[in-house]
Amino acid sequence: SRIIREHIIGVAALLDRESLGHMQTVPSGHMAKGQSTILVAYGSNSGNTRLVAGRIGARLEQHGFSVTVKDIYRMKPSELQGYDVVVFGSCTWSRWVDGQELEAQLPEHVHRFAEAAAETPLPGTRFAIFALGRHEYNGFAGAANHLEILVHKLGGPLLLEPFKFDGFPQRRLETVDEWADQLAAAIAQPTPA
Repeated sequence: SRIIREHIIGVAALLDRESLGHMQTVPSGHMAKGQSTILVAYGSNSGNTRLVAGRIGARLEQHGFSVTVKDIYRMKPSELQGYDVVVFGSCTWSRWVDGQELEAQLPEHVHRFAEAAAETPLPGTRFAIFALGRHEYNGFAGAANHLEILVHKLGGPLLLEPFKFDGFPQRRLETVDEWADQLAAAIAQPTPA
């Protein structure tokens, strides 16, 4: 089918998992004084969330921010520290717990990371969330709800409503750009005292 073909094309374009490792193409010496540092930490099973994370990172860099994009699978919770803004992103997946399927969940590796990260002190950090899902499944983009719980445990404010992407992103990346532009504007606002 067309959807499966689009998915295969998208995954094939993303097979090199190392290419996004650390984007950080804006040298810190070239940033505007006081410009925020941003971490985009994502969890992906098939490559679509990785594509969106990279697109968000690139768009934020166009706004002059220093951005690092990292796969949660390769991260320790302590690596969340040292950023002004952390953007969490994940695909929505089913998980099996005690022989029962739970829908609209974080993938297992993201779930484990979120549990461990909940104890990481991140004072003054602001957050944003994006999640991918399909509207025809129960709990559309339910990963966003789980990431909101993590942000609540970390005590940080959300800069804007979570971005919930429906379907495969390859042909609708302009919606990712629009959300990233809104996020850039929110980041640029002074932090309330």
